Amino acid sequence: MAMELNKVLDESIDPDTGRPFVPSISGHCGFLKSVVMPIYQTIKTEVESSRNGTAPHSAWRNYDDINEYFWSRRCFQRLKWPINYSSNFFATTPKNKRVGKTGFVEQRSFWNVFRSFDKLWVLLILFLQASIIVAWKETDYPWQALERRDDQVHLLTHIYYLGRSSPSSSSA
Repeated sequence: MAMELNKVLDESIDPDTGRPFVPSISGHCGFLKSVVMPIYQTIKTEVESSRNGTAPHSAWRNYDDINEYFWSRRCFQRLKWPINYSSNFFATTPKNKRVGKTGFVEQRSFWNVFRSFDKLWVLLILFLQASIIVAWKETDYPWQALERRDDQVHLLTHIYYLGRSSPSSSSA
């Protein structure tokens, strides 16, 4: 696709016809009909098979799975250019022969919710502690304390040692 784009932009002449180069996918809405719509139909089929998010995560591909596939080396080895519509990526192929999950399968549980918010709470607590340290300095405005090197070092070393004092870290 990139080579075809370069030929169009360089206004190259097609050696077979002697006319200006025409990409393999052209015509009225050619790219939309030949590239975008098949991928859209695949995503639409996957969304329908998710049963509104109630199907097991391993039973359908979500946006992240499809995106992960497009960033893999095997994607264009199998899809080719122009696109091979009989590829096992598209929704027209049977499910057992289709490209499925390319990475791990997420198992949903309470811990997923906990892990999602765990880092957020740690960030908020560290931000609160940093705000208290900066506000405690005797300046007109708290952000003026950040201009002094001693206060910067105090703040950063305090946060560094708070991060290292978690129960999972070991001290020598």
